[in-house]
Amino acid sequence: MLAQLIEDIIVVDDDPIQHFVFKKLIFKIDSKISLKSFYNGEEALFFLKKKVLGNSENRISLIFLDLNMPKMDGFGFLEEYRMLHQDLKSKNRVVILTSSIRNNDRILVLDFRELNGYYAKPISLDFLKKVINGLIANSVQEL
Repeated sequence: MLAQLIEDIIVVDDDPIQHFVFKKLIFKIDSKISLKSFYNGEEALFFLKKKVLGNSENRISLIFLDLNMPKMDGFGFLEEYRMLHQDLKSKNRVVILTSSIRNNDRILVLDFRELNGYYAKPISLDFLKKVINGLIANSVQEL
């Protein structure tokens, strides 16, 4: 049922274990949801820029973004992401999912209005369900 509302879930994290965990958890939530995995912000931005604008479907993409990654970290991703076309951004919900305990990271991301959440790792099935359902509920209200 969630696959009718979610185009894909995008995981941007340099840790292969996080991708494995997401794959298992998402499959338990809804096996029809498409999961895309990227190991740095640059790869994820390249994918997002290739997405077709004007898609008539009202499905959204959920982006789970780590902050500390090589090549392009989460902050670099957010800087570039805010420059994307508004129609593309309106189809996405971006959530920080980090193991960072630095309070400064939390303060720095407050500047990004494009964010829909900031959470600490690790994640559980119940937690992920709650976050996904919350993001979907907010998206439906905006339509």
